[in-house]
Amino acid sequence: MSIPTNDDEHSHPHTVERWRPGFHVIPKSGRLDNPCALGYHAASGLYIVGFRWCPKGWNWENISWGVAQSADLIDWDVSKEPSLQPSAVEDTCGISTGCMVDMNVDGISGGTITCFYTSAQILPIHYILPYQGGSELLHMATSEDGGKTWQRSSSNPVLFGPPSNVSVTGWRDPYVFHWDSMDQLLRRCPKRNLYAIIAGGIRDRSPTIFLYSVDIKDLSRWTYMTTLILPGRNFTLTPLWGDFGLNWEVTSILTLKNEAGQSFEIVIAGVEGCRMFSQGDQDSRMFGRRLQSRPLRTGRAQKWFSGRLHLAHDGRPKLQMRFSGHLDYGTFYAANSLFDPLLGERVVYGWILEDDLPDELKQMQGWSGFLSLPRTLKMTSVQNITQSCVALLTQRPGFGYERCQSGLFTVTTLWQGPDHRVRKLREVEVTFECLPVIVYSAADRVLLRVLRPPQPAAHMEVWASFSLGPCTTAAGLRLYHNPDLSLYTIIHFDAESHEVIIDRANSCNALRGIKTEPEIAPHVLLETFDCSTQTVTQEPLVFHIYFDVSSLEVFINNRVAISTRIYPQSGLCFGVQPFVILSKTGYSTQLDDLKLWTLRKSGLQKSS
Repeated sequence: MSIPTNDDEHSHPHTVERWRPGFHVIPKSGRLDNPCALGYHAASGLYIVGFRWCPKGWNWENISWGVAQSADLIDWDVSKEPSLQPSAVEDTCGISTGCMVDMNVDGISGGTITCFYTSAQILPIHYILPYQGGSELLHMATSEDGGKTWQRSSSNPVLFGPPSNVSVTGWRDPYVFHWDSMDQLLRRCPKRNLYAIIAGGIRDRSPTIFLYSVDIKDLSRWTYMTTLILPGRNFTLTPLWGDFGLNWEVTSILTLKNEAGQSFEIVIAGVEGCRMFSQGDQDSRMFGRRLQSRPLRTGRAQKWFSGRLHLAHDGRPKLQMRFSGHLDYGTFYAANSLFDPLLGERVVYGWILEDDLPDELKQMQGWSGFLSLPRTLKMTSVQNITQSCVALLTQRPGFGYERCQSGLFTVTTLWQGPDHRVRKLREVEVTFECLPVIVYSAADRVLLRVLRPPQPAAHMEVWASFSLGPCTTAAGLRLYHNPDLSLYTIIHFDAESHEVIIDRANSCNALRGIKTEPEIAPHVLLETFDCSTQTVTQEPLVFHIYFDVSSLEVFINNRVAISTRIYPQSGLCFGVQPFVILSKTGYSTQLDDLKLWTLRKSGLQKSS
């Protein structure tokens, strides 16, 4: 097989393992995409993370499920064989995404778990194609071994398709859950009811969520309730950063709380059919550099929104969108989550795509995609935000606002960060000396010294914090990928456009065909006003970065996340270099903290 290359030395050797991550959940071979059937199995004390899996190759064929089990979300037992796969008579065109509950079909908790999934009967299925009745069925299965193997229910199909009175663009990816807020709205006894949603859309009208009630004493009995929300085609609250598309998939509903215990209904949805823009569009001047952001160039986005539950005039429950954001601005998609009963936390996983690698290289390496790091989600509210800061926030997704009598604002948004257990991967810590470092300069880039791991690292965590002065143009980090520091990835905050940019253009130069467009996300540093001192304080800029051979997951102030892929020939990081750009003399910016940790690989045992 011929691979276009500028460097024959790196064209073929170790292609299978060259870019394979070390501490992410990934099967030995094949295509991994959507996380499925996530949960905690109380009988065994294990976390279960399933995934949709095509075990025979990097592309779509024999669409099955795989599973990984763990006691700590860090070291995993990943099965070598599918846990559920198509047969000649059942799920003939593949097993799509689904969920699990820690109970048997009679609603009794014990050793048995039950899953629900979309059974594909006809392919292709796509929101732009006419929907074929019977192409997607709702199936159910049970497992006695924590999801390693599933036994299909004799009651299948649980549902034969979407409601008959609507023309849909899609109807798939069931999610079953207790919903205390819905119980309260409908005046039902809490914890004695189950609800389910199936994602999709109504053709020529809107993406939507189909809401069902599930008999908790017979999980095969589903009753359709309503379409929970109909925002409209390509609806958006913040047009400069993408819309809610035409069809939803892998959608879940979570009730999250802020520091004060206030509850928020949060919907997480994979969005298809977002409006795409190119340089030739009449709106391109308005969108400017945002045209390069991944949602606007791919038409797909990982979104969330906060909604208000209420009863419509006909007595049916509805969800009104209040404010919304992106769960991730990069290659992270099909987010699915579990509630951790041991810690009382919501943990989310996503699919890290392989879209930037050409098909020829995917075929050569024999695998494609893996699961993200586990992330913890909650809501956070910040008080005493200035009006000038809110003016910037209103142009960007992710925030709800409440004006106070003082004229200041309380803003609320989604908090997300790596699960604290990920720290167990840390090995050697290296800290930047003589902190803080105060940078004075004119309008040019100031590169500080390179912070290096003891040895070039394939797996690394980086933490950096900057206090930005009033004339700071940009601040960020370079991650170097070769000994002479000529290959690097730049992660920086542009203080003028209020954007975080990951510049991948110089991260790999040997293999042509790899996409290296920048990843771009909006980000505003919050400013608070202290009434007692009459002073305004801007929060520090914080980067939290995880590098894993070819994967970058970047968290900025625990509000913005960007996942992306880079493909350095070495698969290593040789060091991290902070930099600052100031626009005027006489001003300064401060590097408050910079440290890195080399990380170990996860224990990814392969069970039979």
